[in-house]
Amino acid sequence: MEQGEEDRELFSDVCAINRELGNEEATYDLFRSINDSNAAFAARCAAVAMPAMVKAFDFKLARSFISDPRKAIERLASRFIQGIERANSSSLPEKQAAITEVEIRIYAQEVGMLAHIVCMAGDEQQADALIEQGISLAGGAALQDAVRAALTP
Repeated sequence: MEQGEEDRELFSDVCAINRELGNEEATYDLFRSINDSNAAFAARCAAVAMPAMVKAFDFKLARSFISDPRKAIERLASRFIQGIERANSSSLPEKQAAITEVEIRIYAQEVGMLAHIVCMAGDEQQADALIEQGISLAGGAALQDAVRAALTP
């Protein structure tokens, strides 16, 4: 990939392997290299590399790939609601609860990471607003409460 190959799926695989090996620094280094040589491809890979950028404390780089944080929260919320609807369509109640719990955890992690990036890039007020937006878009009161609790350290 460092030689110019544009294979997003391969990049995702490398990130997953590095994450499992506890070597997200390698993902960050690879992403930086790709970004330096092919910014357009880096933009397509940024979401996958975002956790590695955060772990490397490169919030400026991470923030550069978030053009509109409010719209990003809206997209996350839409995906979250779809996941909750899929969970609710399961015929097994215990499966519904387990899927809902996972969906809440993933959504809270994504919202929290986005807000953290924005905050560490210098806009604490917007970060707080993004958290509130993420909670308010989570659905009904019970889901909002669950997301709020998951976002609280």
